[in-house]
Amino acid sequence: MGNYNAKRNEMAKYAYREICLYQKLAEINKFDINAICLDDEWEEVPLCSKQKLHMNLANMLNPRYILLENSSQMQHVFTSGTSGQCLEGFWRIQKNHFCLFG
Repeated sequence: MGNYNAKRNEMAKYAYREICLYQKLAEINKFDINAICLDDEWEEVPLCSKQKLHMNLANMLNPRYILLENSSQMQHVFTSGTSGQCLEGFWRIQKNHFCLFG
């Protein structure tokens, strides 16, 4: 479980540090990702609903990747839509692996 928690914590810190939508969510909730111990206080982390994600897709892409959005380094993808609505995202193509950016 330790590796799962470490990856989860790393992803949460990245989102709150780099993604505009999560920065706004933190501001609204007066939340500081660095002020808590994620392993002990995970329930305190404000999460974004899928509906909010759909309504704020432009705020989900890390600003440093915006210029790559229409390049051959990014692949435009959609989730399967099992919740009733597909979610749009981007895969960054890097030396034989992909990274998902919403």
